[in-house]
Amino acid sequence: MSDVLFKKSDTLLILDGHNVALRAYHALGKQSFLLKTKSGEGTWGVYGFFTTLVHFINRYNPEKIAITFDWGQSEKRLEMFPEYKAHRKSNIPEENNKRQESKRQVEVIINLLEIFNIPVIREPNVEADDIIAKIVNNHEGKTVIVSNDHDLRQLISDRTIVIKPSIGIKSEDIFDRQKILDYYGIEPHRLPEIWALTGDTSDNIPGVPGIGDKTAIDMVKKYGSLNDIIQSNEKKIEGHKSAIELAYKLICINGSYSKVEIPNLTFDPIEPGQPGADVALTFLENLEFNSIKSKWITGTLWEGNELSIGRLFRGIKKDVGS
Repeated sequence: MSDVLFKKSDTLLILDGHNVALRAYHALGKQSFLLKTKSGEGTWGVYGFFTTLVHFINRYNPEKIAITFDWGQSEKRLEMFPEYKAHRKSNIPEENNKRQESKRQVEVIINLLEIFNIPVIREPNVEADDIIAKIVNNHEGKTVIVSNDHDLRQLISDRTIVIKPSIGIKSEDIFDRQKILDYYGIEPHRLPEIWALTGDTSDNIPGVPGIGDKTAIDMVKKYGSLNDIIQSNEKKIEGHKSAIELAYKLICINGSYSKVEIPNLTFDPIEPGQPGADVALTFLENLEFNSIKSKWITGTLWEGNELSIGRLFRGIKKDVGS
């Protein structure tokens, strides 16, 4: 899909906050050089996230923007399925230490965004996916969602695309309606019908044994819909019909689980000379993001050339601390 379709007058940019932040944290965490301030505070995840944000703002020049974050697990889904995402807990000290460090950097990211007057939306016991769905459903213009979470691809339409960002040398993957149609043979909003059969290991949602993407796609094409599959005498799903129905409810995202009030999403970041600019400057200085600070001071941070995410791997020392 051509970027030309996304005009400044109606483009909404949404970043799946935790997804992008953790992707940056783990990708840059694999490098031999971890970004830290002189006092030893880790900032590699913060830097990777903020650089990604600037990259997409420069590419799409959005009129509106929203950064969503999870705030606890989904209360509604846990009521239906207590084992939802239960496998993500760990008793391994090293993993717990990494989790605490990533959590701390996510909080720094949220603080940084709020200081720069960039809309951040969180809701207790509601996942970011549900908030994103609500925002998309209430926006009439073009929408660009940045996330590696495949669940969000069910929100794709003629006016909404999902981009899987790349923190490194690989190119980004852009998913639009035609790409979904070409691969799955169904409209994006029907993807949960396929995933209800295959399950979702990342969310601990079990699928039907022996059914992968190809088999699930073939079954949907053969019977016409998930409901028809459930009503059929298909031997592959014998004894699993209730589990399929539950999986479908868990996987669908339509915004109904979110009650948060959507704020003004106009992209109007703090600029030098405005009230609060001194706080923003101090924050960047404390993080020792010298290159970002320089671009912000000169007014080229949001309106300059796209920042190359791959440069994080090739020349990371040039963009931070001295």
